[in-house]
Amino acid sequence: MDGILDKKQVLVQLGSLRIHLQSNPEKSRESSLALTKIDEAIMWLEKDVEKQLDELETVEIVPCENTTPKTHIEKMEEELQALETKLDNLYAFLEKEMEEKKYTNEYQRQLLAIQKSHMIGYYNTLLARIDNDKNIKKEV
Repeated sequence: MDGILDKKQVLVQLGSLRIHLQSNPEKSRESSLALTKIDEAIMWLEKDVEKQLDELETVEIVPCENTTPKTHIEKMEEELQALETKLDNLYAFLEKEMEEKKYTNEYQRQLLAIQKSHMIGYYNTLLARIDNDKNIKKEV
């Protein structure tokens, strides 16, 4: 929209320049040619502005589905879902890696097992927090 406003400002300036040149009593071939070129510039600039305005009218405005901010419980539920996906991926990777040790050595597999254990602990803690906060919300 700023571009359209800038172009409209240029149109106003070109219009004043045209009036100024036209009001000059000493008309030469060059000043007549300049007036013609200014008229052309105005014409093309007006067409460009019209085209941009038409394009803006065809833009479909899609309303936001949910503009209300998420509660802390909803945020924790999203985090829980993401953690669940990561845990599923880790389980699948470890299962394949135990069958055919392709990407890790023994120490890395031990570290991954420890990581899995911590992730499960975090998952259970997050789940408990969600349940607790939902119960508190019901009491209030």
